Amino acid sequence: MPVFFSLLTIAILIALGFLARKLDILSQEHTKGISSFVYYFALPALFFAKIANMNLWDFNQNLLIIFASLLPILVITFLLLILYVLKVINKDTFVMLCLSIVFGSHVFFGIAFFESSFGKSGLEFAILTSSFLGPIGVVLSIFLFEFATNKSQYSQFILRVFANPLIIAIGIGCVCSLLNIHVAYLFNSLQMLGRTAGPLSIFVLGMFIYNSFSFEALKKSFIYSCFRLTTLPVVTYLLLLLLDVQYDMRQFLFLQSGVPVAISLAIHAERFNYKSTEISGMVIGTSLGSFPVLYLLYYLM
Repeated sequence: MPVFFSLLTIAILIALGFLARKLDILSQEHTKGISSFVYYFALPALFFAKIANMNLWDFNQNLLIIFASLLPILVITFLLLILYVLKVINKDTFVMLCLSIVFGSHVFFGIAFFESSFGKSGLEFAILTSSFLGPIGVVLSIFLFEFATNKSQYSQFILRVFANPLIIAIGIGCVCSLLNIHVAYLFNSLQMLGRTAGPLSIFVLGMFIYNSFSFEALKKSFIYSCFRLTTLPVVTYLLLLLLDVQYDMRQFLFLQSGVPVAISLAIHAERFNYKSTEISGMVIGTSLGSFPVLYLLYYLM
């Protein structure tokens, strides 16, 4: 039962992060500091080292898994757009439902979950898909926030986002892989740093839950959390029936649909001053709800 023990491991790490805040061992400022370390150092090191050692010239498999990861998100977003144009749903509902779909925690939650559940093969799949889903999720979510708030500074914010070390590390890693550049001592150092990314990111999630938890937020975001945790797996499953993919990749893609909403979405909501309570509740709700959903998806598959 690899998924059960993986989820149990993640639950313990979340509980420890929550306990660290509850006992005031680590402050809210520490949450920001650890998050910054994970986002700017540990994850870039992990992504660079892993991507640089992948065979990105295997276009058929790489393009297939990326396409299969993106397709459910694009299909659901397109259907929501049709409902909005037809005035079946209002603007805020359209934006919130789209936000629940476009920006999953493939980097923070997904990396730790798939490495713990499936080892090296799961980690490589997770790194490959999150390398594309992460940046695309950032772009789509920021455009949605800009659309909802009618602000005009989103392009500058996107430029700052894509100048951060994580995106740069993905780009450099791709170049090193395609050009077959390998510097052993550099890769070894970065791999050591990257090993801290998975557990620390889940630990930070526990701290975030403590900082942002409220029943009011969960109540306001309940529909949006349920929408992601049900609609994305169902659409992914239906689309996988039409795609010719290997069993291990099919299993990965189906489980990937149960990953929660990214913590970064709550940060963007604060910067755009748009429904911060609801979006924080969505992050917490999908994070907690992903445990039974991922367990169920594993056995359904």
